[in-house]
Amino acid sequence: MSSIPNMKKPVHSYRVYMRTSAQQQHQRVQVLLYEKLSTGQVKGVGTLVFSDHESPVAEVRGNSVTLVYPRSAYGDVIDLLRNEEPIFLRGHASTNSAWLQSGVETVGEEDDR
Repeated sequence: MSSIPNMKKPVHSYRVYMRTSAQQQHQRVQVLLYEKLSTGQVKGVGTLVFSDHESPVAEVRGNSVTLVYPRSAYGDVIDLLRNEEPIFLRGHASTNSAWLQSGVETVGEEDDR
C-alpha cells in the first residue's frame, strides 16, 4: 500500500464502537472517522483506538490513519469531535506521525449553546 507524504482530511462524522470480550479481559474503544465527499457519500479516513493495553502509536497508510491513545484520552477526543468545527485528520507518512487538528478560533470565542 502506498503512503501519502502529507495528508490532511476533513472529519465530518464519526462512529463509536465499545468492544469487550471474555478473551480480551479489557475494553477497547474504536472511533471511526469519516469525511463527506462532494457526491454526498461518506468515506472512512481514520480510526482512533483507545486502550490501556496497547502502546500509543500513529500509523499512516495510504489515505487512512490509525491513532492509538490511552483510554484516559477518550473524553477529551470525543469532546473535540462534538464541539469543534472544522476538524482535520493530519498525517505524515515519512515520520509515521498523525494528529487531530481543529480549525483556527478567535481567542475568547464561546460557542452558542
